[in-house]
Amino acid sequence: MINFSKDDVWESSPECKVLRLSAKGSAEGICPDDKMFFMRFLSCLLVICIIACPISVESKRKKSETKSGTSGKKPKDFDSLSARAKALHSAALEKAVKGQYAEALPGMRAAVRMQPEDTSYLNDLGVTEMRVGQYEKAKWRFLKAKELKPDFITIDDNIKELLKFISKEEFERGQGDFPQKHHLQEPKDLDPEYFFKLTVEDDIENQEILGESPFCIRGAAQSWGWDISKLTTEHLAEKFGHLNADYYPHNMQEETVHPIFFPLNKAIEQLSMPLEGYMNLDTSNPGTYIQWNVDEQSWRSLLSDMNASLPPLFDDLHWTQKCFTANDVTTFNKNVHWKMMLIGEQGAGMFNHKDVMRMASWQVQITGRKLWHICSPDQDEFVYNAGDVDTFKPDYKRYPKMVNASCYQTITNPGDAMYYPRDWWHQTRNLETPSIAFSGSMINKHCHKEFAVKMREQCYSSRRNVFHASTEHCAKVDQCIRDWHALYENGVGDLPEMADAPRLNLTPSSDENIDNDEDEDDKEL
Repeated sequence: MINFSKDDVWESSPECKVLRLSAKGSAEGICPDDKMFFMRFLSCLLVICIIACPISVESKRKKSETKSGTSGKKPKDFDSLSARAKALHSAALEKAVKGQYAEALPGMRAAVRMQPEDTSYLNDLGVTEMRVGQYEKAKWRFLKAKELKPDFITIDDNIKELLKFISKEEFERGQGDFPQKHHLQEPKDLDPEYFFKLTVEDDIENQEILGESPFCIRGAAQSWGWDISKLTTEHLAEKFGHLNADYYPHNMQEETVHPIFFPLNKAIEQLSMPLEGYMNLDTSNPGTYIQWNVDEQSWRSLLSDMNASLPPLFDDLHWTQKCFTANDVTTFNKNVHWKMMLIGEQGAGMFNHKDVMRMASWQVQITGRKLWHICSPDQDEFVYNAGDVDTFKPDYKRYPKMVNASCYQTITNPGDAMYYPRDWWHQTRNLETPSIAFSGSMINKHCHKEFAVKMREQCYSSRRNVFHASTEHCAKVDQCIRDWHALYENGVGDLPEMADAPRLNLTPSSDENIDNDEDEDDKEL
């Protein structure tokens, strides 16, 4: 490994900063306009020859460890990925040593994505990001490389260099603590057979069933007779691949990320290697995430594929068929992300947040394991704002109140169902690749009023920020709200009024009745 000293590099070109690239015996810190470039390069050849043998021996040792299993299981296509990563990295390295750091970034990131435990690739990517001013990203590359190889001296040097640009406080920020220091407990378990027998009437009589706290139903799918083995990524891609999904090749662990709208089959194809066409995005960290916002016809088809029946409390046919046509149901589903398939690789997940539409939600794990962290709304002051705290590894220095939080944490396995009430904070992280979950939202005694207000806000208020709906669809929504009020409140009481929305008469007059006749094609959901 060749590391030019600060003085060697800056002597004739003060504007050319130190570049400690570690990769495969390459020189570093060389400026194209340095008058002494060739002399310095020749003077280094002897050093290269001296260190070449140890590097080669170390490489052979790593390969031997991999084959013997001491470095973990060798992934599929390891050799081809290794060759592609090496070619991309070498091409990027040529640009980096010429000072073309921005141009080098895509290749550096692609190499790291293909070989995420190669400390040289991580180091070189960190250096390149540091040179374009992406100090936060560079920090995480160096820390990851240091974690993988604690005796990597070059990383120590580069961290010292990074600390010239950011403070020690900034460097330590976000590293977090594990295990967590705040209070954690397992959510209560419900018996799957008991839950399947519960009805909407049970919820009406006792809103604590669905409103008191989250719960997990272990082995729910197996107990209910679902064949979850049918919902593989291959099956989803083949049968539903032509439908569009929200594709996050750069994960959803931060609130600010936005999806790419992509055919489901293409998104699944690139699940573990999202490189093609996204070189302007940083996809170097594993964690690809796919949210498929499922239309009603596909939803029922998915259930049929699994030979599955939903528990009465998880199904919504008892009210959607009263106030919506089949087309209206699909519009409603897509507007509020009511029904989803969540597909991702290990490390993918959703940042800590509350559901903005204030409904309750459930999720059945189909494939893989998922880590959950869930907090009650009475913990608001401790968890700060959406996306602030990584609840799995909180930065207690930056968010000191978090240490006082009392929350739930658990892992769901294939077949387990998780439920959480309205307004509860939740964060998830996939523990295996692939991870597939079948997820739905729901109306119940505990949330129908709050959800109704949010729906009317989106329909009529200038504060709408989730969807835009037609006047006709909003009229159907108003009819649904009347139906919920009749079902859960027996028609007694009123909804809160909004200044910029028309008054909703919960008992419509004759001229307000909604014509909900369906075409023959709409009757089958």
